[in-house]
Amino acid sequence: DWYERFLQEQNALDLEDLIAKAVRLLKENDDLAAAYRLRFQWVLVDEYQDINPAQYRLLKILTDTAQPNLFVIGDPNQAIYGFRGADVSFIRRFERDFPQCARFELKISYRCTNRILKASAKVLGDAQEAGFLSGLNEGVKIKIVSEASEKSEAEFVARTIEDMMGGVRFFSMDSEVSQGEQAERIHSFADFAILVRLNRLIPPIEKALNDHSIPYQVVGHDSWLREEPVRSLIDILRCALTPEQCYLKESFRERGINGQDWQMVENYLKEKRPVSELLEIIMTHLLPPQTAKDKRLFKKLIEISEPFGKDVQAFLQWTFLGQGQDLYQPATERVTVMTLHASKGLEFGSVFIVGCEQGLLPYQLFENRKTDPEEERRLLYVGMTRAKHYLFLTHARRRFLFGRTYENARSPFLDAIEKELVELKRQQHKTKPKKNDGQLSLFDDWK
Repeated sequence: DWYERFLQEQNALDLEDLIAKAVRLLKENDDLAAAYRLRFQWVLVDEYQDINPAQYRLLKILTDTAQPNLFVIGDPNQAIYGFRGADVSFIRRFERDFPQCARFELKISYRCTNRILKASAKVLGDAQEAGFLSGLNEGVKIKIVSEASEKSEAEFVARTIEDMMGGVRFFSMDSEVSQGEQAERIHSFADFAILVRLNRLIPPIEKALNDHSIPYQVVGHDSWLREEPVRSLIDILRCALTPEQCYLKESFRERGINGQDWQMVENYLKEKRPVSELLEIIMTHLLPPQTAKDKRLFKKLIEISEPFGKDVQAFLQWTFLGQGQDLYQPATERVTVMTLHASKGLEFGSVFIVGCEQGLLPYQLFENRKTDPEEERRLLYVGMTRAKHYLFLTHARRRFLFGRTYENARSPFLDAIEKELVELKRQQHKTKPKKNDGQLSLFDDWK
C-alpha cells in the first residue's frame, strides 16, 4: 500500500518493521539465523510478561538450540500492556516452551508492607494469595476514601499531603490543615505519587496542588515530546541533521520555513554547537513560542537536552524512542502526578490512586472502548504495589468528565479487600463560618 511504498522510497523502517522484518529474514535464511545464534549465545529478557507475538517469534529463533542460554524476568500479575499488543500468555507458557528451565520465585517484598501486599492480592483474586509475597512489616491500614466530587477528592489529596509533610504554608497549622508534624518515613514531596487511570483526571488535582502551594511534576504514559509545538522543534533539528532523508520539509515549507532557514540550522550543526543551543536557535528564528505553555515546554525541552552536550544524534534517538515515563525526574523535590501505566517499575513512600470508580477501574465509560477486566485488575494491582508505606484509594460519588456528569459506584475491585486491611472514610469538610458584620457583633457577644 501507499505507506509501505513510502517507506521503501525513504529507505526507512518503522519500529514494528525492525522486529517483524528481522523475523522474516531469519526464518527464510537458515545460515543467517545460525550465525546470529552463534553471535548472541546468551539472551536476557526483562518484563517478559509484556512481550508481543513478533518479539516472541524472534526470541524463539535466537534460542532454537539444544541447550539455549536464556534468562527472563517477569510477573504475569503486572501484564498491563495488552492495548499495544503484549500477550501475557507467553510468560504463562514459558515452562512448556523451555521444559529444561529452572524457576526462581521471590518470596519477600522489600518495598511494600504486608497490608498493602495482602490487599493487592485480594484485588487480583483469592487464587493469587497462595504463595504470595510477604512484606518486611505489617504497616498501617490502607485508606479507602469516598468524596462528593472530583474537586473535593483532589482537595482531600492535597490537604493530606500538606498534613503528612507537617505543613507547607505559614498558615497550615492555623487553618488546621496540618498538626505541624511530618508523617513517619515521609521526608520530601518526592515521596508522594498521585496515580490516575486517565490523563483527563489530572486538571482538578493540579488546581488543588497549586491552591496548597505544593510543587509537582506531571508524567504521562504518552510523552509531551510528541505534542505540538515541541514535536515540530525536534523534527526541524532531525531534518537539518539528515537533509537527504527528510520527508517533513514540504510541510515546513508551507509554514514559511525555506531553504535559507535550513541552511542556517545545518551550518550551526557543522559548528558542533550543543544541542540546547541548537534548540534555542531554532526556537528563536523558526518556531517562536506562541503561548505561555509553549514557552514552558520549550524551556523544559532545553533543560532536558543539556546532558547530551553536542551529541545531537543521541538526543534525537532518545526523543524518538523515549516514553512518557522517561521524563520522570526522581530527584526533584515535587509530588509526582502520573498515569497508572506510567508508574510501573517505580516506588513511592505514599501513593494516592484517585478515581477508583466503576467505569474508570475497570475502564468502561464507552461501549466502543471496552477493556479487559482482568488486565484492569492487574493495572490497579500495579498501582497499589508502588506504595511503600501509605496507600490511599479514593473515589468520587459524582464526577464531571468528557462533558457530562457521572454518578458511578466505587470500583468493584475494592470490594474484595478485607475489612481488617482498610480504614474507610467518608469525608465531611468543614464549611467556613459566615463573616460577621464587625464591631457591633463583637459588643453583642461581650454583653
